[in-house]
Amino acid sequence: MKERKATEVRRDEGGAGPPIYLSSRPGPGLSRAISALFAAFVLVVPALWLLPAECGASATPMLKLETGSTEALGGGDYVAFNSSKDSWFGVLYGTASNPGPIRIVSLTTRYLGVAEVYDRRGRQIGSKVAAPVGSVAAQYLSAIYEFRDANGNGLFDYRPRGDPLDVGDISYTEPVFKYASLDASWSLWGLAPNGQGGYDFSLSAGNLPYSSFGNASPAGRLDNITFTFHVISKVKSATVRIPVVSVTVERGGFIDSRPDGVKEYRAQKISVDFKADHEITGWDFDLANPAGGRSLLLVSHVVLAAYIPSKVASWIGKQFVSGVNGSGVAEYSDYNGSDRNVTYDNASVQLARVASRDGGISMRDGWQKYGALSWITDVDVYPDANSTRPLNDTAAFQITWATRFSIPAWRGAGSGVLECLLIAGGFVYPGGYRVVHDPTFSAIALIVDWGEALAQLIPRGIAGLQLIVAVAGCVAAGALAVSRRGRRRG
Repeated sequence: MKERKATEVRRDEGGAGPPIYLSSRPGPGLSRAISALFAAFVLVVPALWLLPAECGASATPMLKLETGSTEALGGGDYVAFNSSKDSWFGVLYGTASNPGPIRIVSLTTRYLGVAEVYDRRGRQIGSKVAAPVGSVAAQYLSAIYEFRDANGNGLFDYRPRGDPLDVGDISYTEPVFKYASLDASWSLWGLAPNGQGGYDFSLSAGNLPYSSFGNASPAGRLDNITFTFHVISKVKSATVRIPVVSVTVERGGFIDSRPDGVKEYRAQKISVDFKADHEITGWDFDLANPAGGRSLLLVSHVVLAAYIPSKVASWIGKQFVSGVNGSGVAEYSDYNGSDRNVTYDNASVQLARVASRDGGISMRDGWQKYGALSWITDVDVYPDANSTRPLNDTAAFQITWATRFSIPAWRGAGSGVLECLLIAGGFVYPGGYRVVHDPTFSAIALIVDWGEALAQLIPRGIAGLQLIVAVAGCVAAGALAVSRRGRRRG
């Protein structure tokens, strides 16, 4: 990619602090994991044009199985489902030649609303002008920590110290003994249709070395970790209520916008559930970690990103984009039953135990849900290698830290706004020789039947691949900013 000039990154952590100016070039705080995560998307995700969907009645979108590989920047192989209409869903994983973690990804085009356009005299000059944004929702499984729950709150009390995806750089207040990176070579096996509109397949890695947070080298190796995916896809008809905004323009320039109710449209709803059985076998617990408090944390970060083209932002107004949470919001219920969210204005969160309810962590904008991470609290634990029947215990998911960054002009003057939300956390499991749990990552795309031709709000040439490059830049900037703040505070 061409070198770009320094970019202003707006920090929204309680509104404190001045803007942070960062170079778009990777700095010392940028881990290879971030590069691997997003660079892999560039090579495997098909071009999704940020244009209105085909108009009028259309056949049911078909999800096609795709497998492939990439060699660039720590990429790997992938198993994916591709719709020809604005959606791509897949699992990326490392190989022997390109070790890497597990990444579950969806790339879709969302619509913030439709605009009815008027001139200064109140004459309508445009109707049903769609306002699209490109969206990425991803889950990133990167490491396992062994810790002791010293205070009995069912969580690992830690925070990223620098780069949030550098699993070896954390601060903590409870004993932590070692970790195993999942930046590994994964074996794909069992890929077969499951009769539920999708496929089953497993990804396994074994003989993984441990790393410590001190000078000692931990003994032993993790025998095996397997993720077995049951991918279920559905396409069904739906009626959606889409926000309408009245826009006043003069000579093509934006003057004013205001909400103007909602309209109902027919749509096709594509939902893809990645039900993933987590199976951790043969963890070697430290002798200094007593059996009563042994716990594991499977690090599981969530990334949301939205590219808002400049014409969308200028024509329908920033206030409208903010009002419908156009850049995305994560909603969840904490352990006390209080509803909480991570939005653009409230990106910093304290350590929280997320209750398992319908949706778990819901990813949405102001009118539609486009993703979720859900789970049950039951987990099977086999105490030792000789155990033939599991003990039923309780799993939890914790949010450790979150941050949001905005790059106003990621491709220079006149380009669109890029918003990124990174939520760090993971699944907390009781210690045992073998641990089995089955959460689900869900993604949703809506194909709206507009009924007639739409005016194009953005020009052809803004591709999904360019969106992924942009997302890489946003997360890189955010991680580098966190790293620099950590060094200043340390």
